[in-house]
Amino acid sequence: MSKEINPAVRLFGNRIYADQTSLEFLHEFLLIASAPKTWHEDSDTFKSCLPRYTALDECLEDGARLRYAPRARLDLKLFSFLGASRLSSRDPAHLEHLDELRDDLAKKIVPEGDITVSDVLDSLRDLFLGLQGAGNGRTWCAQTFLPLSRRMLSKESIWKASKAKSFSYWGEALDNFSHTQHLFLARGGEVFYLQLCLALSRSKGEVTDLIREAKLEFSTEEADPAQLHFKLEEGLTRLLDSSLQLDELAAFIENNDENESAYKTDLERHFGIERPHFVSTEAYPEACPKESWKIGYVFAVELSRILTLKLDTLECIARLEMLFDLHILRHLTYLSAQRIKNEKLPLPATGWATASSHPPKTAPSPA
Repeated sequence: MSKEINPAVRLFGNRIYADQTSLEFLHEFLLIASAPKTWHEDSDTFKSCLPRYTALDECLEDGARLRYAPRARLDLKLFSFLGASRLSSRDPAHLEHLDELRDDLAKKIVPEGDITVSDVLDSLRDLFLGLQGAGNGRTWCAQTFLPLSRRMLSKESIWKASKAKSFSYWGEALDNFSHTQHLFLARGGEVFYLQLCLALSRSKGEVTDLIREAKLEFSTEEADPAQLHFKLEEGLTRLLDSSLQLDELAAFIENNDENESAYKTDLERHFGIERPHFVSTEAYPEACPKESWKIGYVFAVELSRILTLKLDTLECIARLEMLFDLHILRHLTYLSAQRIKNEKLPLPATGWATASSHPPKTAPSPA
């Protein structure tokens, strides 16, 4: 049993948070899938979307924390979103660095015909601005892109406006960004990634029992966790690599600062050696209730089915966002129902209730 005193965390895992949009659930999930990962500080880093199938049991020991190394992508966000952000959120250091970025990019662009360098830069900006996924109205750094490719995925960055002062240059201003508040990328994607790993770690016999008890219609391949793991790894990799030209444009924008921003936000020194900065999920099983593996397996099958469809990337993302909407509801209702069943809590005469149900004038006696 979790030691966490918050009943919502104990029931649903840490955490399902209202300010995290369904697209940001998906964004955070794919961010973890695309990032270098490790389960222990002294274990090998893996870059595959999912852990090795044979290592899942070891990864999900009590107290285990998944560690992953997301990128902030501040230069790409600054270039794309600053011009459309609130005037009050545009710090002078941000504006100065944007000018430096555009000047550096201009040196590498050779326009043709009547097109000017400024036209090219504005078109690039408009392209990435049009790929904003969530956060309209937030400070530019707290917005997220549509998760169309690896370089469109980024960790949450919050500008600490209340602590902001006059910064003489961009490198100094970088220390005023926070990447650990989890206000919008609020660990919901982490919960579902861990739930997916938990589901795939179950034995084929347990899955067979689930299919029989819940009367599910899965193919032979879907009913085998090992084969489903293979299909998911293949499908997630294909999705993340489906927009390589977009990644190349993003890399062109990001690499023009000689990685000063990335050096400050994405790297750390460990015994004198520079390495990616890893962040940890909440400890298992507090982060993801063990009993949620059953709905996690259904989620895994549905995810696999969408990833195997012949869809363009935008349509695939739209369907995945819908899947995450439905799975959030399934996650909350299933675990609520399990608690009611296990603790024999009273129900209305109808036998069910939701948070949106209008309370009856006279409370019915428990069923």
